[in-house]
Amino acid sequence: MQVPPDKLLLDHYNGTISLFSPSLPFVNDPQLRRLPGHITLLTPEEYKAIGRPTIATIASFIDMSHIYLVGQGQSRDGQVTWECVVWNDANRWRLIKGLEKKQFHVTTSPRDDHSLLKGIDSAEKNMGLGDLVDYLEYLSLEGLDEVCRSCGDYSEPLVSLMQRVELRVARRTSDDHGHSLPKILQGIYPTRQSHSKPQSPSTIPRPSYGPQPISRQENHPSPLFTV
Repeated sequence: MQVPPDKLLLDHYNGTISLFSPSLPFVNDPQLRRLPGHITLLTPEEYKAIGRPTIATIASFIDMSHIYLVGQGQSRDGQVTWECVVWNDANRWRLIKGLEKKQFHVTTSPRDDHSLLKGIDSAEKNMGLGDLVDYLEYLSLEGLDEVCRSCGDYSEPLVSLMQRVELRVARRTSDDHGHSLPKILQGIYPTRQSHSKPQSPSTIPRPSYGPQPISRQENHPSPLFTV
């Protein structure tokens, strides 16, 4: 599922820089209220390491229109659960800033374990190949392109998984519209234009998402969105 780009909030949260959306899964804790799910872009240590730029500055360099939920993962004991996220533009920006690529996810359990791997291959291990193919099949073609680009960081079986998804989508699209999808089948993924290099603030249009620059950190996000 694509996370709609029109209701996103990038904000400080418990020392991190995190992305919120009403489309993200909630954290269900029977002893607490339902907490809004979030995608952590920067840990407190990472935010400090890159000089604590303003939220508006960060948002102006990262395309937030191509974020996808791509399957559920969980720990062996089932106590930690998460939704795997593909957000390639954020990882490109992290590399520019000297940070490692991140396995983006939304934690959906009260407990968390930061030692676990939470990339898309964890969804394949949890859901099984067939269910994950079903889950990914109805992404948009652009969404499939984004997932395929992200597969270069993961295992060969995951690449084979994406080939199965592509073939199924190609057959369905051919049946529905009378044409095939050579771009998908041939593995040719044209590069979207993105902020791959830092730009001067004067050349970057103000994003339509995220908060205005703020002067202090919040331990909890302010009212997130109007639904």
